[in-house]
Amino acid sequence: KRLLIARSLVRVQLREPGHGTGDVCLPLALAGMITDAGLRDRSAVMTHTRRSVVIGLALSGCVAPVAMQTTDLESNDRANRFGRLAYGTGAVPRVTQVISPVGPPVVVVTFDEDAFFSSGSARPRGEAQQLLDIVAENMRRDVPDAQLTLLGHTDAVGTDALNDQLSLRRAQAVLGALVARQVNAGQLSTVAIGRRQPIAPNLTAEGRARNRRVEFLISSSFEANLAVIANRAVPISWLSAGQGPARPAPVRNVSVLRPVAGPVAKSLSGPADISEAPLLETQKLPLNAPTP
Repeated sequence: KRLLIARSLVRVQLREPGHGTGDVCLPLALAGMITDAGLRDRSAVMTHTRRSVVIGLALSGCVAPVAMQTTDLESNDRANRFGRLAYGTGAVPRVTQVISPVGPPVVVVTFDEDAFFSSGSARPRGEAQQLLDIVAENMRRDVPDAQLTLLGHTDAVGTDALNDQLSLRRAQAVLGALVARQVNAGQLSTVAIGRRQPIAPNLTAEGRARNRRVEFLISSSFEANLAVIANRAVPISWLSAGQGPARPAPVRNVSVLRPVAGPVAKSLSGPADISEAPLLETQKLPLNAPTP
């Protein structure tokens, strides 16, 4: 089966000295490097093949790559795969691709809050189990260096301390569910985002509902995911729900956390049937200042 995939000619635009620019068909023997990839998804296998072939040719010195679009193809594969896996579910995510200021493009998959959680709760709803299956399956089918960063956004109602804690508890529950579904903990991370990045004004119930959401950022680079988060532009007026006196903008240096490798623990502070991934802070991420 993999040989049949390999025989689908992988084309890379190359420039060979004295021969101009053109498409070079890679020989089957070179494309055969995928046989040990251990990847079950055709698109991930083809992406791995393209990446291996490009690196091999570049190291050989026989050709000089002109345009290597491996990362773009990889990103397209991710976006399309999420669409296929989510087809037919009751909560179809919004899938976009964002150019990161650092590294490869980032696929951003956004679900409304109620697809995963009831308001104010860190316990995943029963309906969320199918969505967690989809996210886990997508990661298992991806290339081995894929990185997923989770954001649990809240609205601007309540204190920053409560919103940040809710954001982290939800991240623990979702990351714990992914690790329990055999996703490598080393591919996962989260940012304590709270109310800091609304996508609509918090002054109306509709706007607050839009802001309560769960985002997954996926690329082949952890740094690219963080750069997309850090560089988002947020109008400062959107950070307030208009209740009482104006509130100061929340702290801009936020915690980046990763699951601790090892068995996923049952919750000690919430319902006993919630699996939580213990999180370890690895760094602080400075966010862009809100815009006037």
